[in-house]
Amino acid sequence: MDISGNNYFAGIDWGLSWPAFFLGFSIGAVVFTLAFSLIFLYYRHVINKTGGFNLRDEVA
Repeated sequence: MDISGNNYFAGIDWGLSWPAFFLGFSIGAVVFTLAFSLIFLYYRHVINKTGGFNLRDEVA
């Protein structure tokens, strides 16, 4: 630890790493949301196409 006022710890500049962490976390959240939505829409399309997987016993 140097006492020169810089917030260096273990060679990492935390002043630069927090925006990078926040940006990476935001991008990861968006990618996860898009992937989950695409998987959900794909499975819903497949289920509607095959006509299977009824949660309720519908007589129609």
